[in-house]
Amino acid sequence: MLDIREEKNLMIIKPLWQALNRHHMIHSRHFEQVYRNIDFESRIEKFNDVDDYRLEVICKNKKPLGYILGSIKDQNGEIDSFYIYDDLRGLGLGEYLLKRMILWLESNDVKTITSEVAAGNEEVIGFYHKMGLYTSKH
Repeated sequence: MLDIREEKNLMIIKPLWQALNRHHMIHSRHFEQVYRNIDFESRIEKFNDVDDYRLEVICKNKKPLGYILGSIKDQNGEIDSFYIYDDLRGLGLGEYLLKRMILWLESNDVKTITSEVAAGNEEVIGFYHKMGLYTSKH
């Protein structure tokens, strides 16, 4: 049975984040070295400087199988990281997690909600559009 719960200990998602990072490294057209050189501990340092963050984790028998991590800083919301193992995709879990994260961000009166999509991972853009998030160009 799957359990979805909020966590505060970011270390619980380290293996999942590493799997996501490997995915980015393999699929990135131009930034393989960037993904090769970043480690989890460096990545989560950002969360020392945010106003608040929320981590929701999908577990089976206490083993993390997916997560979504969002943060708020200066009334701006961000979906920082989002990953579910392949064998759990297509079950509606990603939609469920993303909807909950958007609700949490909106309930905290954020002005914007952003998420960066890594080059080479454009396959997720359709999913984000389906969920009401759209691309912008800077």
